[in-house]
Amino acid sequence: MRLTFHHARPPSLRRLESVKLKATANHADKLDISSPNGSRNSKAPWRLTGHSVFWPGALLALALVLYKAALLDSIIGWSIGVFLTHPLYLQMPVYQDLGFAFIVAASFGITIAATARWPRLQQGVWWLFLSFCTLSVFFSVCCYPIFEYLHVPLTVGLIRATGDFRGAVTSVSGYVSAMQLIAMVIAPISYLLLSLLLAVYLPSRSTLLSMALYLAIGCITLGLWLISSERLASDKWALNGSQAIAMNPQWVMLTSVYHDLINPNGISGGSDFPKEYLADFDTAAPRPPGSWPTRVATKPRNVILIVLESTAAQYLGIYGSRYDTTPELDAERQHCLIFDNFYAHVGQTALSLIALTTSRYPNFRYAHSPMNDVNESSDSSAARVLRQHGYRTGFISAADLEFWDQDKFLPAEGFDDLIDPRNLGCPKLFSWGVRDSCMMDAMIGWAQTEPGRPFLAVGWTIQTHAPYATTPEKKVIDFLPPGGSMDTVAENRYLNAVREADAQLGRLFAALRKQHLAQDTVVLITGDHGEAFGGPHDSHFHGLNLYEEDIHVPMIIWSPSLFSHETHSSVVGGHMDIGPTILDLLGMNTPAGEQGQSLFKPDRNQRVYFFQNKAYLLFGLRSGDWKYIYNSVTGKEQLYDLQADPAETTNLAASSSKLCLEFHRRILAWIYCQIHK
Repeated sequence: MRLTFHHARPPSLRRLESVKLKATANHADKLDISSPNGSRNSKAPWRLTGHSVFWPGALLALALVLYKAALLDSIIGWSIGVFLTHPLYLQMPVYQDLGFAFIVAASFGITIAATARWPRLQQGVWWLFLSFCTLSVFFSVCCYPIFEYLHVPLTVGLIRATGDFRGAVTSVSGYVSAMQLIAMVIAPISYLLLSLLLAVYLPSRSTLLSMALYLAIGCITLGLWLISSERLASDKWALNGSQAIAMNPQWVMLTSVYHDLINPNGISGGSDFPKEYLADFDTAAPRPPGSWPTRVATKPRNVILIVLESTAAQYLGIYGSRYDTTPELDAERQHCLIFDNFYAHVGQTALSLIALTTSRYPNFRYAHSPMNDVNESSDSSAARVLRQHGYRTGFISAADLEFWDQDKFLPAEGFDDLIDPRNLGCPKLFSWGVRDSCMMDAMIGWAQTEPGRPFLAVGWTIQTHAPYATTPEKKVIDFLPPGGSMDTVAENRYLNAVREADAQLGRLFAALRKQHLAQDTVVLITGDHGEAFGGPHDSHFHGLNLYEEDIHVPMIIWSPSLFSHETHSSVVGGHMDIGPTILDLLGMNTPAGEQGQSLFKPDRNQRVYFFQNKAYLLFGLRSGDWKYIYNSVTGKEQLYDLQADPAETTNLAASSSKLCLEFHRRILAWIYCQIHK
């Protein structure tokens, strides 16, 4: 007789096994159990669930919201406590960020669902999704000091405008704190680890199919919220330009990359304008010298052009600055002719150099290097003309002329001697270049090398470039109260750098007198572009806007033999007019090919054009007392009467539609000329 024993399991053991089975079932949602004996196949990918998509997307949205909250705290002064008590205050700044995070998660979620039949491909798509989100978090942290500094998102145009990565890092490095550097490492790593923890190891029974309902509800809710936020942002922020903070930095960068790839030049223009408007951009036939600014018959032999880096007219005492930044220049007022309405055509060094040397408008369609877009067959360079007349030509710069290939461009434009930090023999003050005093030493020495031969010398300063380096042994002057905002601290450093540049002008005037060259030499002083510090407009750094602080630059002609009292001119001009003016002063014919005109030409038109292509693509012109700015991206127009409103605080575009139409058509003529000529 066979006995069969049935071992009864106690209830507690049965409950324990039930818990284990449930846990195994939950875990199986994430694992591919494919081996015959039910063991886990270590080479098989886990099965993705709704949580696998939800958590990385949700954490990305949270990271972007924290980024915007930190920016608002820094720039506007809205602390985290404000958002806790008034959460709707975040609606405008973050609506694009939440939309971006939702679109990214939804797009990858749909792709992951569509590849469910191919587990390994599905896993690859998920890792791509997680990598993209991690990179987006890293990009946000990197963009924080850039937006804090420039108040615009990072774009391809901004990257290209720097020209030199080391120089760009130097410009921003003064504004990057140690905590921000740590955040660039900690934030993306924390995001990645937390996403993996929640998406892979958090138990979940949800499937990608079950997420479809949530996706539909989310689309409707987010769509309504985005529409209301867009209207609110447009109504409340459009007038002061603060809407830039609402832009999602990732989307701005991706769209700028896209537009750059499909259309590197990024500009198109119609022909809806009177054909006579093209006359503003005609290249001239040879012209005789114009009329003289004074009755003095003796013409100078030598010419020195000093270009002050990043210097707007409003920061010089001779232009009415309230700060004592230019005592040396102020002391020479009686020997100066001061042009009150002179402009840079663009807020970027390399393009200003093109206008200064070729006497043409710089091309705003350049894709990689602006120097590559210069018409090398042109003979319009004043340096070429003077070299043909036996002049020595030299270009002395406190900055490295390798920047934007200037060292290749300048010899082709007529400069025989190039001197920069590579052969100045001075240690670098910062990565942009050496002390301005070193450049001035070289210029004074160069002018003495061949005493009997006339010369053209161009000197370019650098200390007024961000981050505004001052000579260590110089005492810093508190032009502005210490301990202020970031803009106040930066502006105070800048004003000290302007004063150092002024000291070098004083040294130049003294040296010319000592060498008995003052009576034979005329000195022209300008700035390559302006510099902004957040007032009176929301404009910072340079090359981002077209307000007076951005592009209104000094133009001063110093000559003790020509001027015995301070003289002002209301002529409207720009950088491309400097070459013809130099030739006019020397009594030489202006060559064919120049778009610029001598500032002494009696019948010259009173219009000058300018543009900006770093953030938005802006076009503008100064015509008499009127200044017009057109945003080709948003279509926004601005019109100012500078005689009545020199600070550009009252936009008259809405009440002056006829005048705006004329100026807009003149801009179209300029664009047409740039594209087709």
